[in-house]
Amino acid sequence: MKDGEISETMVLSLVRYICRQKTFTESEMGNELNLEPNQTAKAICFLLANNLVRKKMHEVPLFVRERQ
Repeated sequence: MKDGEISETMVLSLVRYICRQKTFTESEMGNELNLEPNQTAKAICFLLANNLVRKKMHEVPLFVRERQ
């Protein structure tokens, strides 16, 4: 893995951490997961993007059905 890249394990750890916490900062999260600051930010962006893609994929069939 290249420096600064994120792995699936990092993302899963991030999800577990978020589920356990009520509030947190990016640096607290990075410290907990032993991530570099840029890796934490990338992992957060990945999670958000992945969630948006899933929502959009879910919405597409509904939109297509409505137009038919």
